[in-house]
Amino acid sequence: MESELFKAALSGNVGQLLLLLRENPDVLVDSAMVTANTPLHIAAANGHCEFVRTMLSYKSSFAWELNEDGFTALNLAIEKGHIDIVKYLLLHDPGLRMLKDSEGRTSLHCAAIHGKTNIINELLMEFEDCLDERTARGETVLHLALKYNKEEAFVVLMNWVKQTQKEKLLDLKDKAGSTVLELAQSKKKNKASSDSLLCTNELFGWRT
Repeated sequence: MESELFKAALSGNVGQLLLLLRENPDVLVDSAMVTANTPLHIAAANGHCEFVRTMLSYKSSFAWELNEDGFTALNLAIEKGHIDIVKYLLLHDPGLRMLKDSEGRTSLHCAAIHGKTNIINELLMEFEDCLDERTARGETVLHLALKYNKEEAFVVLMNWVKQTQKEKLLDLKDKAGSTVLELAQSKKKNKASSDSLLCTNELFGWRT
């Protein structure tokens, strides 16, 4: 029955999910024992918002579970750009915004890494405190956007830093000992990609 549940999650078949729940009310509990990649992760990654809603109405704790790779369902929805699922998960439980994956990355960190500017704006319009979080490596969201050469995301984040008066983020060092400015200087010196150079120019232009 568990395999049928995972097939339903993959296709977003809510009717099949409800049928399985009628046949076995514990099917969601049983599925958590089969694999660390829950049906919620599968549905979230594939953009099945109604399936996500239905699952959480029966087992809300799935939203807090990490999959076998250490990612949350929210992380996967962000990576794939499924903003409707992102909005729903945060409405379901705003605390999920601070849930960290195995690398200590929050939802905003994930959005920066994947350059999802619409999700960055969605998060920060509601939760400015997301800007303050750092990864297990001490990285700020600005470090991540720069390291992953997400120029547009970096510019959007810089605008939020200005708007929220969180300029102190520019002076925080990651565990390698680098501030965002120092990282930008290193990338410029090493003739990084055009995207990372645009990030560097944005930072230099703002600090001067």
